[in-house]
Amino acid sequence: MTDTLSPTAQALLNSTRFLKVSEINNSLDCVQVTHAVYGWWFDDDLPIAPRNDSRCINEKHLLYVGASPERTTMAKRKHIDFLGRRFLNHCRGGVASSTLRYSVAALLQERMGFRVTRTRSGKPKMGREDELRLTNWMQEHATVSYVEHQRPWEIKYELISEGPALPLNIQKSTHPFRNQLSQYRKGLGRS
Repeated sequence: MTDTLSPTAQALLNSTRFLKVSEINNSLDCVQVTHAVYGWWFDDDLPIAPRNDSRCINEKHLLYVGASPERTTMAKRKHIDFLGRRFLNHCRGGVASSTLRYSVAALLQERMGFRVTRTRSGKPKMGREDELRLTNWMQEHATVSYVEHQRPWEIKYELISEGPALPLNIQKSTHPFRNQLSQYRKGLGRS
C-alpha cells in the first residue's frame, strides 16, 4: 500500500531525523520552515491507541500526521507561522490549543490523574501543573519528524487515506479507533 505514495509521503514514513520536545526551539531548520507535513511518533507508553498496521521506526510508532499550514489556515490568515511554533503549540500550549495534545491528554487522563475542567464555551482546560506533566510526558515518549512541501495538507490527507494506520488522526480518517478516540475526547473534563 505505502509503495504507491508520493515521494514526500514516503520521506515522512522513512524519516531519519526525529526531534524531541526539548530540541524544537534549538532546531534552526525547524524554526525557519513555513510549509511542511509532520508526523508524531510515540513509544508504547501511550495507552489504548492501537499500533497494529502503523509505521514503526526505532521502537516509535507514527500515530498522527499534521500539516503546517492547514489549507483552511491559508485562506484565513495573512501571515503563516513557522513550523517550530506549531510544534510548540502541540508540546506546550493549552490542551485545547492542539488536536494532538487534546487526544493525548484524553488517553492519559485516567492514568496520570489530570484534573480537567471545561471553559464556558465547553473547551477542556487543565491547570498549569498538569499541562507541564503532559509536556514532560511528551518529552519522554514522543518525537516529531517533518518534510517540507508547499502544499502539506495534500500529503497529510494522502497519508490518512492511503498510508499506514494513523489512529490519532480524526479529521477525514476512516481508522476504526476514530470513534473511540472521539469519545475519550468528549469525556475529557466531564463528570
